[in-house]
Amino acid sequence: MTAISLAKMTDYRPSTSSHTANADAAPQASASSLLAGIQGPLRGYIISLTSNANDYDDILQNTNAYLVTNLDKYTPGTNFKAWAFRVAYLRIKESIRARQRNTHAHLSDAMLEQLSHDAVELCDSDDERYHFLAKCLATLKVKDKQLVQQHYLHRISLTQIAQDSNRTPSALHKAISRIRKTLRMCIDAKS
Repeated sequence: MTAISLAKMTDYRPSTSSHTANADAAPQASASSLLAGIQGPLRGYIISLTSNANDYDDILQNTNAYLVTNLDKYTPGTNFKAWAFRVAYLRIKESIRARQRNTHAHLSDAMLEQLSHDAVELCDSDDERYHFLAKCLATLKVKDKQLVQQHYLHRISLTQIAQDSNRTPSALHKAISRIRKTLRMCIDAKS
């Protein structure tokens, strides 16, 4: 979800008077920037706790929808990311329960709680590295950026990318390895 679509989502807040609507303009902008600012860590948190790759976009969307419609439950000045992660955690639990009703897969609440704790620690420690990653990605050649986006963002296999670009899978594996090494070195240099 992009910052633009998040901003559109936060534009609607029911109000009883025009005075209230005008008073809400500043919190809406702040809420929009809060939501946009946590999308990367929130996505990573959800992915780390979701065993089914097809579920994580739905869970992220449901989490964002809840956050937007329940902003009045958030206490300004408190940890917005922690609140968002807790909402995501509850959405993940709902998803797991729904899947368990339809399958024989089971993940105990204790195991999910432990995974959640580990994921929060990982996301907290990686916040700065995410910012560095964004800066380092911006320095890549256009061709390398496109390969990273296709493979990691759009989840297209290297075999499929190879077929579409008339390159060998081996060449793409080498290119991805080189790009990852370049990004790792760039991030480490900034840390």
